[in-house]
Amino acid sequence: MVPAWAQVSGFRDGAAKVHLSTGSNVGEWIVRGEASPRQQAIVVFVHGGPGLYTEQRRIDEGAVFRRAGFTTAYYDRAGGGVSERLPAAEYSFEREIADLEAYRVHLNAGRLILWGNSFGASLATAYAARYPEHVAALVLTSPGTFPGTTVERDFSRTERAPVVMSREMKSAAALIDGKGAAAESRLSQSDAGRIFDDFVGSQLADGFLCKGSGISPPALPGGGNLYVQRLVSASVAKVKPANIAPGRFPVLILRGSCDFMPPANAAQYASFLGGDVVTLDAVGHGLLEDRAAVDGAIANFLRRHFARP
Repeated sequence: MVPAWAQVSGFRDGAAKVHLSTGSNVGEWIVRGEASPRQQAIVVFVHGGPGLYTEQRRIDEGAVFRRAGFTTAYYDRAGGGVSERLPAAEYSFEREIADLEAYRVHLNAGRLILWGNSFGASLATAYAARYPEHVAALVLTSPGTFPGTTVERDFSRTERAPVVMSREMKSAAALIDGKGAAAESRLSQSDAGRIFDDFVGSQLADGFLCKGSGISPPALPGGGNLYVQRLVSASVAKVKPANIAPGRFPVLILRGSCDFMPPANAAQYASFLGGDVVTLDAVGHGLLEDRAAVDGAIANFLRRHFARP
């Protein structure tokens, strides 16, 4: 069944336009909690990337929170999806942290439950270390590389074939890596985004599934930004999150056994934040193979830590 919010004008056409105090103009979707009474904390989905966007399926996946009474909020970070591009010189991990805090202020929310997926878990963790007073809980699904570290990915248990990077993609990435924001004089964000979208869809999507899963990766709508991907990735590698007392707020870390991110990466999040690591069998980075198990783990976490108001 197509959700009511998507029936009238389509997912992306239904995005609200929000001007943040940082100067970023972003697209937003808000879906109210279904149960009554509603929980006070708002769940904010922090999408993956960097340089990507919110997929329509994430709205549907947020139903597990809404059934528990939580309103869910989504936004495309600056430069990707339906959000407006910035000058390339403004893309950085620090800007993404600042935009997330500005988005909290826009929501008029004292504390958020941050649902960070893949790279979004890296961003949510860095935000929580900077603004722990504004975090009610973290739900980190298939967390990406812990901020300030490097990880060797292992695709041996996934459907991904060896990546064949096109000459166009190699050239674009090398140009941005070498010249940074100045590359815009030779390659527009629009053209670089088209190259990035082709690369993600044709070469990376199968890495989100377990080998032999028998399912296809969801179609991606496009709207990626290679400048964001290269520049933010470079800056996050230099970040060292401020120390935070483990257990400051509830944390769920959820990953699949076929995730290309190694278990030690999830363990690093747990060591830094406290909380539980739940590993689901025969599930990949996309958490697509067994959504019932994913929802069950999240629902159990919410029951344990958030009593009905």
